[in-house]
Amino acid sequence: MFDPHFGVDPDSEKADRLRARQIRAMARSTPLMMLTNVLCGLVVLVTLYSSENMLFFVAWGTALLSMVVTSMVHSLRRKNRKSGIVSVSQRAYDKATKAASLLAIIWACLPLVIYADTSLDDRIILVAVICGMMGGGALALYMVPRAMFHWVGILTLGCMGSLIGVGTDGSFGVLALLLIYSAAICTAGHSIAEQFAFNVIAEFELTEKSDTIGLLLKDFSENASDWLWEIDETGRVIMGAEGFSRALRTELISLNPLDYSGSLAGNTKHAINLRSLKVIKQHFSSQTSFRDILVSSSSNDKNAWVNLSGKPKYDSKGIFKGFQGVASDVTDAKLAEERIAYLAHNDALTGLVNRENFHNAISMMADDRSREEPWSIIYLDLDGFKPVNDTMGHAAGDELLTEVAKRLRGSVSDEDIVARLGGDEFAILSKTSGTVSASTLQAEKLIEALHEPYEISGKKVEVGASIGIALADREEVDANELLNNADLALYRAKAEGKGIYRFYKHEMDEIIKERRALESDL
Repeated sequence: MFDPHFGVDPDSEKADRLRARQIRAMARSTPLMMLTNVLCGLVVLVTLYSSENMLFFVAWGTALLSMVVTSMVHSLRRKNRKSGIVSVSQRAYDKATKAASLLAIIWACLPLVIYADTSLDDRIILVAVICGMMGGGALALYMVPRAMFHWVGILTLGCMGSLIGVGTDGSFGVLALLLIYSAAICTAGHSIAEQFAFNVIAEFELTEKSDTIGLLLKDFSENASDWLWEIDETGRVIMGAEGFSRALRTELISLNPLDYSGSLAGNTKHAINLRSLKVIKQHFSSQTSFRDILVSSSSNDKNAWVNLSGKPKYDSKGIFKGFQGVASDVTDAKLAEERIAYLAHNDALTGLVNRENFHNAISMMADDRSREEPWSIIYLDLDGFKPVNDTMGHAAGDELLTEVAKRLRGSVSDEDIVARLGGDEFAILSKTSGTVSASTLQAEKLIEALHEPYEISGKKVEVGASIGIALADREEVDANELLNNADLALYRAKAEGKGIYRFYKHEMDEIIKERRALESDL
């Protein structure tokens, strides 16, 4: 059974849009169809007019002309509308079918009334005109299959009536040919109409999918850390500018370093790192794809990074038109990476150099044969830290250690390296105090600085420091031995009192060994 909506629910919005496209397509052929009606009508009136049927021809011509004028007026009105119709109801579909049926009835009346009374030559002209109108009308109406079927069916019935009325053998032969012709027209018209409808429905579905994808991409670009970008052949950003601004904290107008002059920071404190753009510029010259190129911006307090991957784009003539690709905000990942790298070499609490990095620094100093100036290792252990940690809590203890680290950094030169070895133990690689006198002054300065009261959790806290010093005053220095010597000197200082310093001496090894042996025996 014929389905005028080709599987689409007649009451759905998609059916309304399909009907609108069908009627719009039919309306585009209306002027030509009406012109054909007028010309064929004139042929009929000129060749078949007779005084015996004068009233019929006058009425028939008037009806045809009225129908042509009415159809043209409706066609012009639709054409002059400012906005095209995108949806029509079933009623409009039926109205178009009725108009086609009415015009077909006017033409069907012609053979029914005059065929029997005309000569053989006139009958040939009449059959040719009706068959031509049947085929031409079907071509103009196939977009609305129901209107096409009504058109062909009514004309066929009109011709059948006239041929059966004559009742000759030749008439029945023409009738058989007419039925075959009508069936062929309807079959071909339905196939074309079906293809037209399926193409329109496929277009609707493709548009819906495109809209959905567009919304998803927009939401993706606005809310995700990744977005699509595109630049022209000069490097100017033509898509994805909002993503760059959001990630880099400043406006990125171009990926071409030459486009930046004067202030690179725009309206923010972030400035584009032009060095990061030079790598992309190289790909402009070679027009090659690239992956994982970092573009960065920086400010006084924070940096930002964007990871770019892209490929060149060309127009239909193969002319280079720029690049397009995907960008990712990798600021958090880069900061985490920097943090991990920082923690690999620094103490997480105080920011000082950690034990491993400090040991590496001493090894480098010990292996540097070109250095002539003496240097030293200063070991520090806080006096009175444990009571603070036990009574005020670990948070207060951590705050105290942080303040101690600040004072240590402020008490040494920029060349010296300050480290936290763990707990309340600190060490300094002093490149500026390698003699006894210089180290003495340095130790006294440190003890005095660390003994000053601290403001911890709203309370005043006092701690001291014991210091052990090992001088690197020999040509051959072993890093582990030097560290151990400074530790022995610190052990001696804590044993003799608090808030004092001691230099390493060779006899300390024997004393420590005897003491540890005694402890072991006990």
